[in-house]
Amino acid sequence: MKTITCYCENTFEVDIPDTIDLNKDPDVVDKILDGSFLSITCPRCETVLKPEFTIRFIDSRRNLDLLYISEIERDSYLSGRTSYTAERIVIGFAELQEKFRILSEELDDKAVEMIKAYLISRAEDGSSLKIYFAGKEESKLVFHIEGLEDDKTAVTHISLELYEKLKKDIAANTIDPALTDVLSPPYISVNKIQTMRD
Repeated sequence: MKTITCYCENTFEVDIPDTIDLNKDPDVVDKILDGSFLSITCPRCETVLKPEFTIRFIDSRRNLDLLYISEIERDSYLSGRTSYTAERIVIGFAELQEKFRILSEELDDKAVEMIKAYLISRAEDGSSLKIYFAGKEESKLVFHIEGLEDDKTAVTHISLELYEKLKKDIAANTIDPALTDVLSPPYISVNKIQTMRD
């Protein structure tokens, strides 16, 4: 059981597991993808809350061991003050949702992060950008880019050919050394570098 305090100052208990086995509860993936995962309604004021708790997702069919930690823990984790053990780690709900989009499309998360690093490098001031994999359309990967203009999300399409080339580069270990930190497990994300710059 986890304790939640609403904005109305009501405190209540919710049954949120520490580990979710996706073999036993596959509907959780759909809830993550549609944004309803961990949407909890306050019994007093009926406000819908989106709390973040550390949760491990496992799936033996995919050999998945993914740890979801809260956005509030980002600096503590990246500075080494807090440590976790898992095959993959995501920080915050947006990264959790993105990771499951990548898994659903059966893509290599390292190649996707390399594309995001490339997009950031092409921007005038990439330090404030947030880029998320949004899905696949025919022979293209779709990315949403936040931070180019206030309150607007840009959409860009990247060819699957570039993605496949990057996958080969990863397999051949011929990637740009500047991306070594981005691609080092368990937290594989361009957000790792952007947080360290801030």
